[in-house]
Amino acid sequence: GPPSQRLPLADRGGVVMEEPKGDGDCYYVALLLVADMSDESGHLLCHGTCTGNGPIEGIEFGHAWVEYGNVCIDKANGKNGVFEKSVYYEAGTVRDVRRYKPSEVRRMMRKHKHAGPWDEPAPSPLNAMFSAKR
Repeated sequence: GPPSQRLPLADRGGVVMEEPKGDGDCYYVALLLVADMSDESGHLLCHGTCTGNGPIEGIEFGHAWVEYGNVCIDKANGKNGVFEKSVYYEAGTVRDVRRYKPSEVRRMMRKHKHAGPWDEPAPSPLNAMFSAKR
């Protein structure tokens, strides 16, 4: 078949990397998933940089999701996505990932008083629109 990066979106394991509408809800939604968990649960809040595909091909944006073992959980913008990690990372060209245990999530919430990003792993989605490499 054709190389994976040229597959239609529907064939990329169902993963569509969408830029958040406005400033997006991904940080808040991902944080809520893990905020009350114990570190022993094995769930990690992840902040990283993704590269869009489809209508926003090539645009980089900061994104948040949850990882549990080899699975990525992405509920941003009303999605209920559970993806194999390798598929998710390839579809989103995921990089510069920072991972936080639930106890670290609670500490960062207290320190910063917002849902993230906390260590600025990527420009905001709005800035990314102007700095996108075409």
